Amino acid sequence: MHTNEDLAAIQRLITDYCYFTDVSDLDRLCSLFTEDFEFTGVFGDHHGHAGMRALHAGREGTLQPSRHLTFNTVIEVDGERARARSYIVVLAPSGDALGIMFAGGYADRFVRQNGRWLFKSRHIHAHPSETPG
Repeated sequence: MHTNEDLAAIQRLITDYCYFTDVSDLDRLCSLFTEDFEFTGVFGDHHGHAGMRALHAGREGTLQPSRHLTFNTVIEVDGERARARSYIVVLAPSGDALGIMFAGGYADRFVRQNGRWLFKSRHIHAHPSETPG
């Protein structure tokens, strides 16, 4: 059983991930994940907060020209654990407009720790590709 508060908190987590990535706030980005989380997929495998920092090396504190948009999110909560699947499109400047730099999907796992939802794992795949699991 879940509450609307659980769904809202997880949706906010997914949204915060996009925002903190775009503004390169690595401290706040890492705060969204458990210490032992796994980030896997088309950008390689990265583990823990050190792995997230390595993935974003050289970008901290700089406003990125890209914008991450996550949508069509489906969240399933089971007690202290949850999972979600969603689509991701990353827009980036292309001439005088924004163009699609990346399109894909996320398969996420979450856990509630000390009353707060956190990412446990995030798998990203590019479209066209297999359906996330």
